[in-house]
Amino acid sequence: MNRNRVCRAICGLILLLALCACSSLKFPYGTYTFSHDGISGNEVKFNPSGTYVFTTPDGMSFLQGTFSIKGNTFTFLTDVWCYKQGINATYTWKYSNETLVMKDTGNDTCLDRADAIDQIPLHLQK
Repeated sequence: MNRNRVCRAICGLILLLALCACSSLKFPYGTYTFSHDGISGNEVKFNPSGTYVFTTPDGMSFLQGTFSIKGNTFTFLTDVWCYKQGINATYTWKYSNETLVMKDTGNDTCLDRADAIDQIPLHLQK
């Protein structure tokens, strides 16, 4: 009887650990490539420090700033390009098969940023 209780307790603990592992989202920091306006080779780098930078194929940065993440919500906090057009913008994100897709929740007033990232597949560089 005690053996059954111990076995059930161990199984319950394993199930609890598996549920916790599956429910926590971890943002996939790194450097991604994407196409914009028919030009491939653009990059965006999301750093664990909460900074980001978008660059053109020739290495010129065109968007950079800070962000925060909570669950599957990504918020642009500052942006040197969009500071006059509205700073904060919230996106949801999904990551699958080394591809990150971010979707504007409808509050990004910086059209340049939204045009560059909203629902554009970002491919993780290796």
